[in-house]
Amino acid sequence: MFKIDRAGIKSCVFIFLCLVGFSVQAATLKPEQQLLLKQVQHGFQSGKKTQARQQLESAINKADVTQLSDRPFVYQAHFILATLHAKNGDYRAQLQVLEKLSALLESWQLGQTTDAVTVLQNIAQVSVQLGKEEEAISVYQKSLQLARKLYSANDLRISNILLSLAKAHTNRMQSEKSEAYFEEIEQALAGGKGKQFELMRARLVQARGELLFRQARTRQASELYRQALQQREQILGWEHLETAQTVSSLAGGVKGLD
Repeated sequence: MFKIDRAGIKSCVFIFLCLVGFSVQAATLKPEQQLLLKQVQHGFQSGKKTQARQQLESAINKADVTQLSDRPFVYQAHFILATLHAKNGDYRAQLQVLEKLSALLESWQLGQTTDAVTVLQNIAQVSVQLGKEEEAISVYQKSLQLARKLYSANDLRISNILLSLAKAHTNRMQSEKSEAYFEEIEQALAGGKGKQFELMRARLVQARGELLFRQARTRQASELYRQALQQREQILGWEHLETAQTVSSLAGGVKGLD
């Protein structure tokens, strides 16, 4: 009599999901999992921060990471836990959560997916917050290498990583490397249309202004800040956070001219 190898089928399904680009980030959660995450976020916002974090950590520990159906919850729960730590200003704990999530993706054979790119970028961003610029650059480069395999050359997700790398090198006063990334972004944006492309162009102008400011070329930096401000105001509006950041940069540039 023909017997069904359920373990074999399960393994084949998992391999197929990896090949077609299965994303634990985009997968739908069970209703009870969605409810729990909402309760955690509500509890944190209402001031019960420790209780909310402990509730989430307990749920993560109880989840069976060997089950495909639990992995989307584990993935999203880790991101929310990392966010809770960030809101408390505990960046070291945030980094630990993200590194654990990266290791989980590797163990799930999802270390070469878009989910892995997202996690690596977040690890790099937190490393910058902790002043670990060299480590951040290394992780950004790893995420860039993976992103190039997954996305087309003019995909804005690649441009975002390139911009992060350029800024990290600017912070280390490595101007030539920053400029090289700026040039690559400009080439990728050539011919691109739409709000997101225009916004990336504004971010590129802002980043170039930051490099000039660090080089004490204050007048040129201020000119780029003005250009970025005009672009961001048109795209995002005056009250948006990115517009406010450009206003702050411009104020610092103008003050440097006095």
